[in-house]
Amino acid sequence: MPHCIIEHSNDVLTRVTQQQLIDSVLTGAKKSALFELDHIKLRTHAYEYYQKGDVKQAGFIHVTVRILQGRTVEQRQDLSEKVLQEFDHLRLSAVTITVEIVEMETASYTKKVI
Repeated sequence: MPHCIIEHSNDVLTRVTQQQLIDSVLTGAKKSALFELDHIKLRTHAYEYYQKGDVKQAGFIHVTVRILQGRTVEQRQDLSEKVLQEFDHLRLSAVTITVEIVEMETASYTKKVI
């Protein structure tokens, strides 16, 4: 844990690679000191079609970090801020970047490694 899902517009990939996006989120998650390194799972998903209201919006990056419940609000805020700050190193422009921390209910989370 956590599951870090990086959704982004295809046009972002003209300026950075998916690996750079993953590295940014990974670094932020590590800096939070909330997780063991080998427990951090990261993946990306690119969108070709997207818009906001009636107008196609500028590029976007949205990171969802799904964690098991039990962290304080302060810990979740710190994690969100640390992940967001790492994108500064990519020097992107005309991109909206958002980070969302989502708590997963421990009672309903299951896992199987085969």
